[in-house]
Amino acid sequence: MKSSVSPSLRALLEGIVDYAGLFPPAGLALEQALENHAAYMRGEDAWMLGRFVLPTGKMGEASPLLAGRFDSAHPLRVSALGSKPSSVAGFLDNLRASLSELTRFAQEHGEAVVVNQFEAPLPPVDADGVPSLLRQAKELIDRTIPWPLQTFWEVPFGEGLPATLRGFDGHIAEVVRARGGLFFGIKLRTGGLEAAAFPTPGQLADAPLAAGAAGAALKFTAGLHHPIRRFGAHLGTHTHGFLNAFAAGALANEHRLHSEETRAILEDERPENFRFDAEGFTWCDRRVPTDALAAHRLFVTSFGSCSFNEPRGDLRRLGMLA
Repeated sequence: MKSSVSPSLRALLEGIVDYAGLFPPAGLALEQALENHAAYMRGEDAWMLGRFVLPTGKMGEASPLLAGRFDSAHPLRVSALGSKPSSVAGFLDNLRASLSELTRFAQEHGEAVVVNQFEAPLPPVDADGVPSLLRQAKELIDRTIPWPLQTFWEVPFGEGLPATLRGFDGHIAEVVRARGGLFFGIKLRTGGLEAAAFPTPGQLADAPLAAGAAGAALKFTAGLHHPIRRFGAHLGTHTHGFLNAFAAGALANEHRLHSEETRAILEDERPENFRFDAEGFTWCDRRVPTDALAAHRLFVTSFGSCSFNEPRGDLRRLGMLA
């Protein structure tokens, strides 16, 4: 039995969950996480499933676990995760090692594996240093990877976020320009295991338009297990909803919203305000046509989650999936 889903909800959430079962709070063993992913991609909600988040340092361990789970008909689509650097030099060394490992992994498994996304934290660097750093990363990727590789660079939240995002702006044609589908994006952490890991709605509100203005895609990670913003008693803080975040991204770019209105979408805890039908998605009196949602998803792409069951289970409880 296939799940029943509104065309506009599907357009907003297609491939939205990059499964990160290896990471807290799930913290699964690699074999179990791969087994889960193989089952999810054959299940009724596979349309919501994106890539498997796999650290490049675990690719050797993963290799013998793929047979019988993934093949050319059901390939393992990977977002390769690089390690956290402490310096610019360390960043480039880590990137060089990661690119070498993901190339070996992809070539070893042929059509059973697709590695077309890479994500890693940027080292400590001020906004003025971002263009040079990205230029060096792009040159290294161009020399190493013979296929299109989408990349997401994690930047910290804080008062300096708009300035860091502007480090991408104005340099896109030179530094971030597409090469057969290769482009640079921004990864933002939207939660964690403690209250301090969650950015405020005000911090998050600036991100969709700033990224769109820079011509860079956004990816979120952590904290988005549930569709609608809610208070997490175990954390002592509100947690962001993935419907809030992706609706805010689509509406902000569709209507060029100011940050105060984008913040109102992020802060909304009322599921009834998020309405989906065949023709489009509506939040309060703001609407995005279904055929425009796919274009907005080019700028707000996916979120990493250690659970695939919680996001889809909550959508069912809200009556958005049947």
